[in-house]
Amino acid sequence: MKKWTFALLLLLGTGTGCKADNERPIDISQLPQTAQTLISTHFKNQTVMLVVKETEGLSKGYDVIFESGDKIEFDRSGNWEEVDCNSAGVPTAILPAAVKQFVATKHKDAKVMKISKDRNSTEVELSNGWELEFDKNGKLLDADRNMPGD
Repeated sequence: MKKWTFALLLLLGTGTGCKADNERPIDISQLPQTAQTLISTHFKNQTVMLVVKETEGLSKGYDVIFESGDKIEFDRSGNWEEVDCNSAGVPTAILPAAVKQFVATKHKDAKVMKISKDRNSTEVELSNGWELEFDKNGKLLDADRNMPGD
């Protein structure tokens, strides 16, 4: 029983110790060049408040938080994975072509407020309450509308 208790405490202590290493503030110049270019091109009027390097196992990524509250998550190579822009909407220049076209034709007055992507799909949240999911080829897979009070 003592061995199990000791092993459990050791495991918990190790996990807690690793957590501190998972996220650490870095300077914006330590971001991959791809991320730096996206920020300087499409977010040049925003002030960076915090840049965080995240490490989880073998995967690594970066979070950039602006003073406006907007946030970008990048993968280890500096490609965006999620862009959350509640202040003015996601810059249309970074939207995949199919998403940009769909929003422009079906939701003319809406802005993309948040976009996230992985290998297989892209999800967007629009200013009019719609949440849309597209496959990697830009085909609409799902649509859901959040109504006030839901």
